Amino acid sequence: MPRLVNHLVKWKGRFFFPDPQKMSEFIEVLAAVKGGNGYVPYYVLGNFSVRTDVPPVKGTRKLSDLNLWASDPEFVWENSLKILEFWVANWN
Repeated sequence: MPRLVNHLVKWKGRFFFPDPQKMSEFIEVLAAVKGGNGYVPYYVLGNFSVRTDVPPVKGTRKLSDLNLWASDPEFVWENSLKILEFWVANWN
C-alpha cells in the first residue's frame, strides 16, 4: 500500500488519485483482493460492515436489532428547504 499512497494528490483539502488505474489498485488493496489488510483495521466491536461476506464481530448486535431511525428521502427532498428556513428564522 505505501507505493499506492505515493500516488495520492491533495487538492482543495481532499486527497484523490489522478490516475484511475491507481485508484482501482487502491480499492483492491482495501478490499483485500490483492494482499491488503482490507477490512481488518475496521473489524472492531461497534463497527458494522456493509459487506455481506464479512461476518459481524463477536458481541456486536445485528443492525436489524437496533432501534434506528429510517430515513425517508422523499420527505427530505420535499421539506429540507422548509426545515432550513425554520432554523434560520428561529436561530436565537
